[in-house]
Amino acid sequence: MDYKKKMEEEQKKPNYDSLLTKEQHIKRTKIVVGAGTRTFVIFSGGPRITGEAKVALENSTEIIMEAGGEGRIIGRNLWGVPTETGLEYADAVKEVMQNEKFRR
Repeated sequence: MDYKKKMEEEQKKPNYDSLLTKEQHIKRTKIVVGAGTRTFVIFSGGPRITGEAKVALENSTEIIMEAGGEGRIIGRNLWGVPTETGLEYADAVKEVMQNEKFRR
């Protein structure tokens, strides 16, 4: 199956995560962070974001940081867009992560 067809199929799948509240996402993420005792937990991967990618990246980064994660690794959502857009997204994520309330 070619890439374009695969992406079309992915977009047809229901997004059950969108049915959860931010608090529910934080609670689920805290479970993952709690499983990594005595170590830093950095989140990696995730689906390609469609629509308001900048807002989605900011929100998901805030969920990770609120839950006690130490950071995240982002690939396709930064590299798969024009350079200026990717840099804008990276700056938005960095701003969230540098928020004083997340200092450990």
